[in-house]
Amino acid sequence: MAEPAGRWQLRSRWAAPSAPALPTDRVLGISVQAVPQNYVKKYALTGVAIKSIQKDSVAADAFHGPLPERSDVPPWVIDTIIVEGHVNEIHQPADFDRVMSGLKRGTRVAFGVMVPKFPLGSRDYTYDRNYFPLMIP
Repeated sequence: MAEPAGRWQLRSRWAAPSAPALPTDRVLGISVQAVPQNYVKKYALTGVAIKSIQKDSVAADAFHGPLPERSDVPPWVIDTIIVEGHVNEIHQPADFDRVMSGLKRGTRVAFGVMVPKFPLGSRDYTYDRNYFPLMIP
């Protein structure tokens, strides 16, 4: 038996909103993507590559400015997000989105980031782990 249209409309009006949380690129000024496979294989990286950091954003403050957007520079890779002492491992963009969507305003977090370095005398990059703390606005 079909429900009357008015009853359905009333119920749908009171349904819990299903609007997603604000995207991370709008809240923090950071966007991520999957780590390119050549870097995954060569450096055994897991996580998400930082695609861009907006100038004058929360992320730019935490990461000390926007990252160079050059194809010849290996990506910075976020592999952990520490929230109130709990370490969340990041393996893919869905993990990043899941952790970030659960954060509330004022939460302090730290991003565990593998940062490419080019040691003197070396012919190739290496990666060093760094932590970048910030507060969710």
